[in-house]
Amino acid sequence: MKTFFPFCKETGKGFLFIICLCLNTPVLATVQFSAQQIITLDALCEGTGAGLPVTTSQQGVLVFGAGQSDPSHEEVPAQIRADSYSKAGLLLCLTYHEIEVGQCEYLFFDVPRVRQDITDRLISVRFPSSTINSINLPGEEPPACDQAGIITSKTKTIPGTPPSASSLLSFLDSSGANQLDWDGDGLSNLAELISGSDPELSDAGTISSLITINGSSNLEIAEGEEVTLALDFDPGLFANVPAEYTLWIEAGDIIYSWFPGRGFEETSSPEIAAQAPAIDFSNLKLGTFPTFGNGDYQLNFSVSVAGEARTLSEAALSISSNE
Repeated sequence: MKTFFPFCKETGKGFLFIICLCLNTPVLATVQFSAQQIITLDALCEGTGAGLPVTTSQQGVLVFGAGQSDPSHEEVPAQIRADSYSKAGLLLCLTYHEIEVGQCEYLFFDVPRVRQDITDRLISVRFPSSTINSINLPGEEPPACDQAGIITSKTKTIPGTPPSASSLLSFLDSSGANQLDWDGDGLSNLAELISGSDPELSDAGTISSLITINGSSNLEIAEGEEVTLALDFDPGLFANVPAEYTLWIEAGDIIYSWFPGRGFEETSSPEIAAQAPAIDFSNLKLGTFPTFGNGDYQLNFSVSVAGEARTLSEAALSISSNE
């Protein structure tokens, strides 16, 4: 391999003699993704992809840019950091920009001086078209031509330092990606941003429910595989008020209602599974069940409080034949 020793100059500064040295230090991504996951994350960041199905594991922040988790992801506090694709609830999308701020003129070539800016866009993976917050963070100014270090004919740019990880973390915190509870409603700011609610507006009076199949609200499995059903319910200000809980499956025109101790039974319409005070529960597992035959099913979980239907959550199950 040849070592090239160019004679270089900066306009008005005279000639400089520079010895060339090339270093190649790889930057490793902190979280690994499959090719399909990268395509999905890119689409979410661009606002062109559909939101991911709701799962109970979506509890953290993922910093993503240029087709990988950004090295600054390691600096996100562990209590809010997503360490895998499935655990990402918020996505901090980074777009990198090189802004030319000048030129260095050398004897045989010119090299642009560029500032490395980053545009941050914070979104929920469930609602990617809605931006929670965004900001453009400017990088440091690039070095002057006579302080640019080693330059070769292969040098494309003289870059400045990109925005620091601390500026990204400050943006996250000020946007509400933290475990604080600004509105005092018992839900962390992070949990509210993931679910699409406002962390500065109390949701204490809002009832919410969730039904999941193997931790997902949209599941595809093969015939014969077992499924585990789990329920979440937050009564808000209606805690301990008399409530009616109903859980049922729709398979075309056929309805299967769930009953404690009996499981699912075919009924002409959804039937109440239990009458009890409205209480808060999370990831309440009803059990593991053998699946029905191949086909598409919709699972429903409804709660009525004080005689009025207050919440309904749904999950889709698609079963394919083994043949």
